[in-house]
Amino acid sequence: MSPRIHVLFCEDDYILAGKADILIKQLSQSGAMTTEIIDGATDTIDATIDAIGQFCNAARQIDLFASEKLVWLKNASFLGSDRTMGSEAIKELLVQLIEFLSSDLPDGIELVITTTAFNKKYSFCKQLVALEKEGKVAFEEIPVGKKGKLTTADFKKLLNEYLTGHNLQMGAKEQEYFCGMISSSSRVFMNELDKLFIYTSNNPPTIQDIEAIVTMSNLQEPWDLLDAFGERNARKLLRILHNLYDLRVDPIFLIGQLEQRTNELLILTDCVKRGYAKLSAGTSFYGRTETNVTWSEALTGDDGDALADLGKYKLSGWQASRIADQIKYWDRVTLRLARMKLIEAHVQMVSVGTNPKDLLELTLLSLMRPSAKV
Repeated sequence: MSPRIHVLFCEDDYILAGKADILIKQLSQSGAMTTEIIDGATDTIDATIDAIGQFCNAARQIDLFASEKLVWLKNASFLGSDRTMGSEAIKELLVQLIEFLSSDLPDGIELVITTTAFNKKYSFCKQLVALEKEGKVAFEEIPVGKKGKLTTADFKKLLNEYLTGHNLQMGAKEQEYFCGMISSSSRVFMNELDKLFIYTSNNPPTIQDIEAIVTMSNLQEPWDLLDAFGERNARKLLRILHNLYDLRVDPIFLIGQLEQRTNELLILTDCVKRGYAKLSAGTSFYGRTETNVTWSEALTGDDGDALADLGKYKLSGWQASRIADQIKYWDRVTLRLARMKLIEAHVQMVSVGTNPKDLLELTLLSLMRPSAKV
């Protein structure tokens, strides 16, 4: 028999809300079930006592016109509060609660407790975990990324859980693209997902749908800007640039990064011409095939020092591959011209009373015209 007491713990409130929403929908598939929500986000000991009391009373009785009932103690953050959990009145009440949870629940009752704080040093929390071992409680601790920070893999997992929980579909390339655009916070991520599927009427979204409705909020956006510049993709570049302006990223920082990318493109172009590096088709990365860079074994000493910012000397393999994939959009003359224009714009930004945002945008647009080689 499956447990009828469910405890969800996650430090990220939005991930917790998403998980809880899916769990509640799974538990209340029967149309005969009613749901009662008790607010556990309390600020005082008296409010906590009231919340626990309401939870216990609601769990002891089924509504008159329903055969099943779900009682949800929502946001029970007091489970991690030293002040609240140290109160003698709370301790006594929690002893009674754990005795109730340990006994056989009334037929038709399902209990859910969700919390962003759960300190296992307290007796109540220890006993809840012990009840899980007895099969009476389904306890799930939802990890939050690496050291409390969500990684790309975490966002992909969130996306898959969202799609499964809401019975929706999204193609593999579209998933990669969406995760690449949104990786600032779980709350933004889930909001943008909701917005996207409202826009598509729950149909599988396309890349065009994502670009049209999703607001990019990727902490890697400056690097996405560099890739759009390297690919000479004016539409993508302007969209990312304006979003970075909205996030108040300094144009002087951005132009410095663009100068560095131009130098990297120039150096790699020269390396390929001189035989220091060879390019070949690589593997798929974020829905596209990238270029492998193979460095000459003869490249040592002064040559290696001169190229210390590329390839095996500093950049990771995929970073060098991204740059290598972009040199086909440029020729040496155009790259030198781009470097000169960026340097001139940089000087004007710091020495002349011009609008740096407009200056950067105009400079970049002048460089987006395709070269004769392309």
